[in-house]
This record gives sequence, C-alpha cells and structure tokens, in this order.
Amino acid sequence: MKDPKTGIIKHETLDLRIFFDVSVLEIFVNDRVAITTRVYPDSGKCFGVNAWVAEEAHAELVRCKAWELGMGVREGPDVAGDHR
Repeated sequence: MKDPKTGIIKHETLDLRIFFDVSVLEIFVNDRVAITTRVYPDSGKCFGVNAWVAEEAHAELVRCKAWELGMGVREGPDVAGDHR
C-alpha cells in the first residue's frame, strides 16, 4: 500500500475471503475490493484450494480456514411458499 503523503510503499497483510458456489467465484480483499467471476469446472465441483505466488514475489500464508457450505436453496414448488 502506498502512503499518499510520503509515497512510501508499505507492505500489508492481505485478508482474502474466497467463496466458490458451483459456478460463481467471489474474492473479497481487505474489506476494500471485491472480485466476482463465473467459472465452469468440468466436474461441477471444487476439489480443493491451492495458494501460489508469482516467482518474483514473496508471501507467507499465515492462516487458512475452509468450510464446506451446505445447500442454501431447496428446489421444488414450495421454495418461496407457492400459494397457487
């Protein structure tokens, strides 16, 4: 992060929150930036997460937590309270 007053570049810890749900990948960085894209894996599933850094950079993975999300929406006619 560059200090606007001094111009000095200061390293900061990146807090990444990454969500993958079938075909939507969302990445939130330090509560300032959000990146969203669609992905279509051949299997339709995510089988793991890998961290990597470009060759000329240095990084340290301090902590990683993962949760498998359950079904959020049921399919069927009564999902939204079908009152027909």
